[in-house]
Amino acid sequence: MSFSSDVKEELEKVLPNSRHCQLAELAAIIHLGCRVSIGESRQEEITIISENPLVSRKYFTLLRKTFIINVNVEKLLQAVKVLDEGGCLHQLSEAVNALLIKNSCCKRAFLRGAFLCIGSMSDPHKGYHLEFVCEYEAHALQIQQVISSLGI
Repeated sequence: MSFSSDVKEELEKVLPNSRHCQLAELAAIIHLGCRVSIGESRQEEITIISENPLVSRKYFTLLRKTFIINVNVEKLLQAVKVLDEGGCLHQLSEAVNALLIKNSCCKRAFLRGAFLCIGSMSDPHKGYHLEFVCEYEAHALQIQQVISSLGI
């Protein structure tokens, strides 16, 4: 396993205690690691795009914890609908709503979700390198701004 994979495995186990941080991490995963498409039944479908199954596990864990959902699929779908009505799911090419990441704890949660979806890093013993591969410029600028705001 690569160093990045080890870090992602460790980050997948971190669950924020606060609902606002859960929402920030969930927003990063949705914006950076999901695709919304129209299915055969003409309903919108959310597809998680990742080489790493940890991302999809974290996504569903956060959905369950954030919206207090037991294994009832109907409730899970309602939570996704609530996120959609809250403006999280439409226009995934735009930056995450700044209100979701205004606290420093939420910024860390957001970066954790971003790293799980689109991040990689080299082993510090071989040299320092952290990378986020963004599909949209708005995402890259937001990640850059969040990292800067944390003094990194």
